Amino acid sequence: FDKLRLAWAYEKNGRDNEAISEYVAIAKDFSGTENALEALYRKALLDIKAGRWSAAEMSLAEMLSSGLKTAREGEALYWRGICAVRLGHESKGSEYLKAALNKSISLDSIREAKLVLADIDFKTGRIKEAREAYRQLVKEGATSRMSAAKLYSVGQFLLSGNGGEPHLEEAKLCARAILAAAENSPEWKQLAFDLLGRSEEAGGELTSAIGSYRQALAENV
Repeated sequence: FDKLRLAWAYEKNGRDNEAISEYVAIAKDFSGTENALEALYRKALLDIKAGRWSAAEMSLAEMLSSGLKTAREGEALYWRGICAVRLGHESKGSEYLKAALNKSISLDSIREAKLVLADIDFKTGRIKEAREAYRQLVKEGATSRMSAAKLYSVGQFLLSGNGGEPHLEEAKLCARAILAAAENSPEWKQLAFDLLGRSEEAGGELTSAIGSYRQALAENV
């Protein structure tokens, strides 16, 4: 389909505005077709890239309401959920993200959806649910999706007794993930060694804890 190929070419070459114009025209002129759904999805991703959450959500809503089966359904639900959360509609966002998790989506999208859902649980006071969700995410390797600040926050939460027993091994994983990601940041390295030391101390690993605390103190901060 030549019009889609033209829009893809614009997009690939960084001509996003021209790509969006083509996608809008395709969605209008070929409404109700698979090409229109693809155009709406691609346009939504470009709007997301530019932070136009409302415009992206509208395109995804139109795409998902078509009634046509598409392999993009899971990812479209995921991105619609992200857009809704960004727009402050967390309840709706949760619905879309949970629906996306029942479809075929990428591993990165699965982890990000679960992370956002855990954040919503924590924010809305469902502390036990958030605690278990964060613990599972950390065990499954979702630390790669978190910033140093997020890792520290989650590690602190899992180390605390807030909402249940401390999860010491997962707190250590958060600390080590910060260390792996913050090689050139003595501030974050110091915080990570401190978190690691406190996790080790809470588990009775006193020699290891002392070593971690010494490494924290050795950072030039």
